[in-house]
This record gives sequence, C-alpha cells and structure tokens, in this order.
Amino acid sequence: MIALCALNGRGRPITRPLEHRLEVLSNLCAPYARIADVGAGQGRLSRRLAQNGAIVCATERTRHGVIELQHYLKDTAISVRQGDGLGPLVSFPAVDAVVMAGMGSVVIQHILEQRHQLSYQPRFVIQVVQGRIAVHRYLRNAMARVHDAHLIRERGRIYATWIVTFPVTSGPTGDWDSRGLLQEFCADPLWPSLCGHEAEIRQNRLDRPLSESERRRVQQEFQYWQHQLHWAILDKP
Repeated sequence: MIALCALNGRGRPITRPLEHRLEVLSNLCAPYARIADVGAGQGRLSRRLAQNGAIVCATERTRHGVIELQHYLKDTAISVRQGDGLGPLVSFPAVDAVVMAGMGSVVIQHILEQRHQLSYQPRFVIQVVQGRIAVHRYLRNAMARVHDAHLIRERGRIYATWIVTFPVTSGPTGDWDSRGLLQEFCADPLWPSLCGHEAEIRQNRLDRPLSESERRRVQQEFQYWQHQLHWAILDKP
C-alpha cells in the first residue's frame, strides 16, 4: 500500500511505499480505536493509522516540527499537537495506545517516565532504533507487562518492538538481570540474527583497549550471546 508523505510545490501529494517497520506497527495497532503517534515526524504512520479507521493524535516537540506536520497532514482529520513526550496528551481525550516509532532508548525512556501524567493506562507500542537492551532493562525494572514483542528487519537493521502496559501504581522497581536478556524475542525468526549481531559487537569491543572490569563485563556478554546463538541455531527446524 502507498502512503502519502508530503505535498509538493503545487500542493499535490507525494507518495511512496510505507517502510516495512511502519507497516508492522500499523498492523499491531489495528485493535485500537484511538491512537497517539508521539514524535510523528512527517506523519506517515499517523496517516496510515487514520486510513485504517483510527482516531489519531500526532505530536511533535518543536513549533517548527508541528508546522511541518500540519502541512503534511492538512488534508486529514488527524489532530496535531505540540509538546514534549506525553505532555500534549494530558488535555486530549484518552487514547487506547501510544506509539513511539524509530526512537533511541534515551528518548523512549524519557517519554515513558511521563506516563504518570496521564489519568489512564494506555498500551505503549514501542519501536527502538538503537539501545534495545537499555529499553529492555527499563521495562523490566518498571515491572512492565509485555503483551507482544517483535523483531523487524529494515535495510539491514533490526528494530525491537514491544507492546506493553505498566502497573497502575508505582510499586518497587525490579532488579534487572541480564541472564534473561531480550528473551521475549527468542521465538522470533530474527532471534538468531540478533544474537549473532550482539555477539559480533562485543567481539569487536574485545579487540580494543578496555579496563579490566570492562573487559570482564564485555567478555561475559559475549559468551552470553554466543550461547544464545548456539541454542537458537540448534532450535531451528
């Protein structure tokens, strides 16, 4: 399916296929009637969600970003709001799901920390472009419930995607343990590729000068991912 992306100088729509990773997100969001696309960029995912019948709120942090987003989405009924993270949703009617697509771990954790501003508990559809282990650690420590988890390959890069909810009240945080690192993805067909990628990263790091404590840590992680890759290959039919 083709997704509208922007308007050219004559005000005509520019079209190009929606990326596979965004197609997957749009399918994962199919059960939700009201969706917030936080950090919507050019609004391509927002547009697809609206085309699928959802009521959509698209946000951008800066005034410049909002002006561009309004321009891209001016022929739609999508609500465009400005603000940091979940802030724009505080005065917006409750949504069923909050989507954060293609962001890094620092930005994602910053946004998730704002969830207590909301008077309701939506599902969070999270797609991290880098720092998946940091996001995994955050979700574990925050006692998040993982409802679904997928790995998505796009142009040689593997994106980790979660659908999660958080406890209604802030209880004690968990104690993150690397022994179950990213195990929510172990049944995914891309799990062996991810394990091999993570092992290669650590092998390359071991070839560089490291402190003794850092070398021990990286060596342990390297062995972990090698072990996971070994068993993932053996489990293949």
